[in-house]
Amino acid sequence: MWKRKRMTCCGGGSHESSETVVFPALESSLLIESGLDSGTPLNSLSTYVTCGMNGVKRIIYDGTFWNNDFFTTNYENTTAAILVTTYQSGSSFTTLFPIVLPRQVLASTNTSFLKKQQSIAYALNLLFSKPGYIVHSVTGGPFAYQYLSLSINDFLPILQTATLPPLLWQVIPNTGQLALVVNPNYVNADPTYQIAFSVITMPTAYQGNQAVFSGNVQITDSTAGWYADGAYVFGFGSLNTHTHLYNDSLAKNPSYASVLNTLDLGDKITMTLPTWQAMVSSLGLSYVIWCGERTVSCIPTKYYKIQSSALARIQRRNIVTNIQGGEFSETIGIVYYTSSSSNQYQDGLSSAPAIHFDPTINGNNLVDIEWKDEWGNSMQPFPAYAPGPMSFFENTNDVPTYPPAAYQPLDPFNATNGPNYDCLFPYYKINQNMIVFPASGSGYKLPITWAYSSKYSSSISHFIRLIGS
Repeated sequence: MWKRKRMTCCGGGSHESSETVVFPALESSLLIESGLDSGTPLNSLSTYVTCGMNGVKRIIYDGTFWNNDFFTTNYENTTAAILVTTYQSGSSFTTLFPIVLPRQVLASTNTSFLKKQQSIAYALNLLFSKPGYIVHSVTGGPFAYQYLSLSINDFLPILQTATLPPLLWQVIPNTGQLALVVNPNYVNADPTYQIAFSVITMPTAYQGNQAVFSGNVQITDSTAGWYADGAYVFGFGSLNTHTHLYNDSLAKNPSYASVLNTLDLGDKITMTLPTWQAMVSSLGLSYVIWCGERTVSCIPTKYYKIQSSALARIQRRNIVTNIQGGEFSETIGIVYYTSSSSNQYQDGLSSAPAIHFDPTINGNNLVDIEWKDEWGNSMQPFPAYAPGPMSFFENTNDVPTYPPAAYQPLDPFNATNGPNYDCLFPYYKINQNMIVFPASGSGYKLPITWAYSSKYSSSISHFIRLIGS
């Protein structure tokens, strides 16, 4: 900390001497590095300030300088399910088809925002071109995941390679909303075949007989998935003003959930067409389109909260917000998120209160800083060995393969993206393995964090203004 001094020299006899008048510092800066080679964690750090803090009366969190490389699609926000039922020639088949995307930083400096949205829709469509899992009822036991190969086309032909499947994801150009729509070229070709569907949160009852351990991903939690943490990424969900969470159709209409709990999922059932149509109505399903309520924003959160229990002990001016359910008591700064700056170094625009500071009660100059998103999640970046501008990381050793020819025209970069046709999400990374791995007929959930073999790529510089008297 630099100090100002005024030197006054007084002339006269030997009894007169120089005097020094010392003024307290007006302002100085405190720089705290986190992540990368700093030796301090990125998402939560605690460090001692070695310089003296005497004379500091106020503290203002001034902002950040960082690479904005947190995952946009992550384990907390990327899970949902298609509730789908089909009817054909006197038989019905109903199940839940989980939908997920790899962890990914949605960053692309060479494309329009619309093409970034279309890349999400394209990646979701590619889930229909691979073997997967569906929820299956087990007599006398919990629900399980049943393997669904591409060859099983007689009871749920949702997975296709030679042709586009009966359901397709699209982005509505004028509004940017993500929609699941029926493919008329497939459905209308067979007059005996009908399909109805909706997009919902994975219900808690359908997590199957998975071994759940502390710290694992709660894929069926009502506070996670597309309709909560992923509300801005995918645009689905209606806001519940009491819980500050986005709800799906089951939460808005509990009778839908009651009907779902009575169904024999994953089996072909003999049924008449009027009975099937009545079931479709009781589940609130659509025959044509299921559309998100908002635009595909491609952001995991509107803002990040920088929190500190030490620096926020006595705040001169608290953060005032109309957000219900948000915890801001220890917030010393807010960094707003924009989709255009992902994976690009930037000065984080922030809004912060002025904090009164008494060095005598600060606990040996201890400074703690924690990063949380709007939903209260502690933030994690991708590991350093992931590739650059479109970084991803997922636990799969699949051999790189190309999408089937039938899907390649859906690629928004089709004219220039060959031969990979994988857009922002690599095709061989797109699968349901984030949800479940088969193990003795059941499965287990993937942990949120991994034992990385290298340091995190992110480096966040925290700038703090120290104001004197």
